[in-house]
Amino acid sequence: ASDYYQKNMMLQVLVMADMEQMNSIQAEGAQLQSAGKSTVALFLGLPGEEEEFVVQIGTDSFESAGVIITMIPGTVSQLSEIKELKETMDKAESEKERAKREERIRKMEAAREQQRRWEEEKNKQNNKTLKEKREEKQLEKEKSKSKKTSTTTENGRIGERPYARGRSFSADHYGE
Repeated sequence: ASDYYQKNMMLQVLVMADMEQMNSIQAEGAQLQSAGKSTVALFLGLPGEEEEFVVQIGTDSFESAGVIITMIPGTVSQLSEIKELKETMDKAESEKERAKREERIRKMEAAREQQRRWEEEKNKQNNKTLKEKREEKQLEKEKSKSKKTSTTTENGRIGERPYARGRSFSADHYGE
């Protein structure tokens, strides 16, 4: 195309897909619109920019009405509005990226704080004196010993419950 067209014309590309015959349509960078039982993918190329438009359609039997391509003259006022719109969109996108980055940083800081607390707790455990460690082991031994003696009795009971040890339970056998 001549230099004049490249600098002053907008390119509009339209692809229609009958969604009763198609399974899916994917067109990154396009505006998708529903028009009855059809879906339309609309691309817009701005003056002075070079772009590539890709449409992917999933179907078992492909039929198409074709691709509609139009050139639209862009007046100076329209181009300035488009420029402002593009700047606004870029700013909004950068704000979204900043918000995502801040959220990512916040999560990383929370993970670091959790790690720091975990390491402090671990250090507290390691900094115990030998006497404290011996006392803990002694308490654990006493607990396990008391569990062993209180869970089973000479009569084959577990707590207050009779235990038959593989035989059919008979209350007379245990003196009940």
